[in-house]
Order: sequence, then structure tokens, then C-alpha cells
Amino acid sequence: MFVIIGIADTSFVAALAKSPPPLPVAIQQIIDDDAAICRQLTGRRGKTGDMVRRLDANGDGLTDYLVFSGSYVCPGALSAFTPTATAGVSTYLFLGRADGQVQRIWSGDSWGPEITQQGRRTTITFQMTGIACGDDRGGEVSVADRYSCKLELRPDPKGRWGLRSGLPSN
Repeated sequence: MFVIIGIADTSFVAALAKSPPPLPVAIQQIIDDDAAICRQLTGRRGKTGDMVRRLDANGDGLTDYLVFSGSYVCPGALSAFTPTATAGVSTYLFLGRADGQVQRIWSGDSWGPEITQQGRRTTITFQMTGIACGDDRGGEVSVADRYSCKLELRPDPKGRWGLRSGLPSN
């Protein structure tokens, strides 16, 4: 009979206790795709930074995920993941399901999300410009002169998620 007596490294155990659960496959795939782009451009994988945000977007108590590729850190190829004056970066919202899986309910290009928490309500907004704000003048005006607005990502009365506009801010 063997008896093994050991002393646990409490810092390792504490780190395990603080580690978030693994990401769902669909979200990991986006990270892997961004890593492949970075590796192709620079020969290195890059880092996720804060591109994946865990939140409760719909107030059901389940973990939802907002993924913004613009936060992927790829030294040597920053422009591959940085919004420009005329184009945003891939952004996704996944809602958690009771079975532990996620469902992608929205994706689009954005210039970066702003997340605010007010009690149990989570608000996701994006500063946008141009056609998203009702400005269909296109090349007739400079980028700096295009309308800008703040849009909220929320469901409509039928439960379809999308960017809901307000009034242009200029």
C-alpha cells in the first residue's frame, strides 16, 4: 500500500479557482481565425487582449459573450484589427443557452463597443458614422463631415437583435 502525502501549492490552486471557464467553441473559433490572420501577417499568434467580454446582455442570468476583433493585439500588424475612418471591425454577440452552448444572435462591423451596467440592465452601445446613422451621402462628403450617432445593440419587439438608432449627433 502506498500513501502519498503532498503539500498543495496554494498559489496554483488559487489561480485555478479564479480562472474563467473555457470559452465556447464558436467564440474560440473567432479567436483562432484572428490568430491565423496575425500569424500569416507577422509569423506570430498575437494576444486576445480584452476582445471577449463576458456579460449578461439579455438579463436571463446566463453568461453571454460580446466579441470585438478590434481588441485583438497583433504587434506588427495593428491595422489588420484596427477600425479605420470608413470601416469598422468584426463584432459578435452570442447569447448563452441553458444547455451551456451559445447562439450567435448578431454580428456586424463596429468601431468598438461601450458596455454599461445599470442595475441588472446591461447596455451595449457603439459610436458609428455614415450610413448606419442615416447618412447616405457617401463620397459626396468627407469622412469627417459624415453624420455620427450612438447606436444601442438590443432586441426589437419580436426579439431580433440589431443596432437601434437614435438621432445623429452632428
